Amino acid sequence: MAYVSQIPWLENFSVKDNILFGLPLDEIRYKNVIDAYSLATDILSFPDGENTEVGSIGINLFGGQRWRLSFARALYSRAGVLVLDNISSAVDAHVGLHILENGLVDDLSHDRTRILVTHHTN
Repeated sequence: MAYVSQIPWLENFSVKDNILFGLPLDEIRYKNVIDAYSLATDILSFPDGENTEVGSIGINLFGGQRWRLSFARALYSRAGVLVLDNISSAVDAHVGLHILENGLVDDLSHDRTRILVTHHTN
């Protein structure tokens, strides 16, 4: 099971290591997760790209970036159950729709149980 809290939690690792979280790198899956969460542009803007350290010892991320990175870790995992706590509150409507279409209902979430807690009925 993977849990994505409303308040994102990140380790003092690189962007890439926060997503992999100890799992071996699968280049295609990693790229698909980056695309699903619209992280490519953000990563290009970081000083060391995907190797940029985040967390208390690294760069500060905006709320939406922190949340998308936390969610990307859950999606990259092989967890059969994803519990998502009010995830849409940290992103704008355009990004939220992209994440819904490319992360929650696409191949990356296929055969997974997704439990979504939200106040957004649309």
